Amino acid sequence: MSVTCEHCCGQLLDFLYGLLDPADEAAVLAHLAHCPACTAAKADADGIQGLIATAAKAPFPEVTFVIPTEATPAVVPAKPSRRLSWAIAASLLVCSFGLMTPALRDYLAYRDQSTAVADASAKLAKIEADDAARRDDSTRTIARLDRQLTDARESLKKQLKTWTSAE
Repeated sequence: MSVTCEHCCGQLLDFLYGLLDPADEAAVLAHLAHCPACTAAKADADGIQGLIATAAKAPFPEVTFVIPTEATPAVVPAKPSRRLSWAIAASLLVCSFGLMTPALRDYLAYRDQSTAVADASAKLAKIEADDAARRDDSTRTIARLDRQLTDARESLKKQLKTWTSAE
């Protein structure tokens, strides 16, 4: 598994505290072996880990923990005011219009272009059909003229025979 620098840096603390599964740990180690930037980030994290470990071991005589004698009531979050609810709804509405406007513009442009392509395709099909019809007409006309030319040549040969045999 290939690990990017961003992914590696995101997993450094889990790596340092041994929280990664073996496959992820091996991937991070492989990345650290060839990436100086991530190796430097790991060294910084090692230093921070050392500072935290030192601070955790230090005595703090002025800090005492006292068990509360009375049960403290759970803090219930206050219900948001109607004004806040309306403000949130209005901002969501504005955001949705902000996101929908480019999408609608793109859709309308797509629809117009699709219509133009369909119109152009229909015109092209009509032109191709007209061209094929003209070619068929031309082919028939050439064949008819060929027959007329052949008939005229035969007629001319007969006429020449008649003249030459009369002499």
